[in-house]
Amino acid sequence: MCFCQLWVGGRYGAYRDMAQGHFDFVFHLGDYIYEKKTSETLADFCIYMLFIKLHQTYRLSMQRFPFIVTMDDHEVENDWANGISQPDGEDSNQNFLAVRAALFQAYYEHLPNFLRNAVPGQ
Repeated sequence: MCFCQLWVGGRYGAYRDMAQGHFDFVFHLGDYIYEKKTSETLADFCIYMLFIKLHQTYRLSMQRFPFIVTMDDHEVENDWANGISQPDGEDSNQNFLAVRAALFQAYYEHLPNFLRNAVPGQ
């Protein structure tokens, strides 16, 4: 189990240790990425996801074990809920739903999920 990874900090020691372990899967409890004030478009979030996926110790873990991921409250913005942005006066509050949609799309494109493999009508 892991959670709360902040790519900018570059501290992926847990992934190095995880890659040396013996697990059936890894459950990532959220905060897979942390919101950045500059991430507002699909391209921004996709680039951010790619930086994470290119980190060597993270890649070792992903190669060894399937990851089951879920969201927490930092992927889009701290303490967001449903269609409501954190009331902090940031510019992103004005276009929160568009930012959230971009993050959801990047999340869908870059992380393992069951929806991608679903067969329509089943």
